[in-house]
Amino acid sequence: AGLAHPRGHQVHADRAPALRRKGCARRCDQALRIDGAGAADRPGRCHRRSGVQRQHAQGQSPRRGRGDHADLGAPRRQPGRAQAQARADPRHHRRLRQRHSVMTVRIRHLDTSAAGFAADFERVLHWSAETDDAIETRVAAIVADVRTRGDAAVLEYTQRFDGVAAASVAALEIGHDELQAALLAITPAQRSALQAAAERVRSYHQRQLEACGRSWIYRDADGTLLGQKVTPLDRVGIYVPGGKAAYPSSVLMNALPAQVAGVGEIVMVVPTPARRDGSPESARGERNPLVLAAAAVSGVSRVFAIGGAQAVAALAYGTATVPAVDKITGPGNAYVASAKRRVFGKVGIDM
Repeated sequence: AGLAHPRGHQVHADRAPALRRKGCARRCDQALRIDGAGAADRPGRCHRRSGVQRQHAQGQSPRRGRGDHADLGAPRRQPGRAQAQARADPRHHRRLRQRHSVMTVRIRHLDTSAAGFAADFERVLHWSAETDDAIETRVAAIVADVRTRGDAAVLEYTQRFDGVAAASVAALEIGHDELQAALLAITPAQRSALQAAAERVRSYHQRQLEACGRSWIYRDADGTLLGQKVTPLDRVGIYVPGGKAAYPSSVLMNALPAQVAGVGEIVMVVPTPARRDGSPESARGERNPLVLAAAAVSGVSRVFAIGGAQAVAALAYGTATVPAVDKITGPGNAYVASAKRRVFGKVGIDM
């Protein structure tokens, strides 16, 4: 398969911010969503067909995770007139599509009582074995290359797949000053939401630590010393999806448990694909302020603007710049998941 567009896993630019205030209505330039369908001309889980895939970095197909979020509109709000008419009369829906392309919605309906439902549903869920084989082959080559050539391979893949050219991997490290600047740059409401979410996650895992994560010893009746020894890992890596997709929750829910457990160093990797808009900032890639702010709130030790299978390999085996870790957690697409499976044994993966 040829190389694909490096931004295929990102949320569309018209999507609302990941942390939005309760009660904020959808902007007028966002696509209508009817019956949980995705935005215009964007595949969602409910109607993805075999062979119709968004392109993704490294020729990667998107992971089959959640579709469009259900909270883009204002809560407890009845559908507007256009939505109600479209639901009631498909012909009216088609007329809306013709007059207003921004409102175009593609919906695939499956009737559970229909005779062919099982076969139709299976076709929706179909995932080609050939696609899996192609992903595994590609990931194996990337992991082996990073293990052999280290920083040079990471730089090459970052330029090829994310469109970001850097003189060194050190130049792709995001410093603490930039993390703190991002925390100050977001809105007060967003900052408050991040801090509140972080406190809740931290509080939960602190209780978990007290309940089952402490060391203890005792001597039984014959004098034998028994017990449990719990030792935090020295260093962990967390993978966070990047670009215009804002997943600050991935930062919080992976970094904070490690922090509470007493892990010595938390290394975060996040892809920052180039915007290709000619702006001065485009050369360094799309650095989402919410994600960087979440890293600041979570106490992440180091952040590298790299992603994909090459980032997982760098964390697992280490390079001259990226330190090797003991465990890798965090969500990713099919290529990231494949890379994590491949390095399992060298490092721990997930929870």
